[in-house]
Amino acid sequence: MHKTWATACIILTCCPTLFAQDPGRKPNGSPEHPPFPVEMEVSASKRDADGNQKVLVTLTIKKGHYIFAHELGIEDLLPSRTTMTVTGKHAPKKVIISYPKGKVVKDQVLGDYWIYTGKTVLEAAVTRASGDTEPILVTVRVHPFNDRVCNWLPTSLKKSVK
Repeated sequence: MHKTWATACIILTCCPTLFAQDPGRKPNGSPEHPPFPVEMEVSASKRDADGNQKVLVTLTIKKGHYIFAHELGIEDLLPSRTTMTVTGKHAPKKVIISYPKGKVVKDQVLGDYWIYTGKTVLEAAVTRASGDTEPILVTVRVHPFNDRVCNWLPTSLKKSVK
């Protein structure tokens, strides 16, 4: 079921003219969109003498919703996978991001793929330039779904952290 809706959502994402015919509109013509079902918290350790820092991102996905894992198993779904970037005024020397595997969804039509539900933690090992004290910007791109509809386009959640 997840895969069928996910595929349909990707098709709708690629064909914005289909959204113009959305029957779920208020009487005044504005679209009805439920609150975004993913929240992001970011924390960072203190930098060590070599400029190394650990960044943790906790994604909280509301009950009944899911996002695709980073390594999701189906190439056609790659535009909807979860991705994370770490940037700043001064580009980090090195960034290594670790993504959890996620929960497998067995789909007889599309094949197996992986999703994140509930709380999911992404981790980045960041090496900062010597003397860099500026905040870094953590961006996580997610595309939430549920089993009935896909009301959201892929969205980039952003937070700065020192």
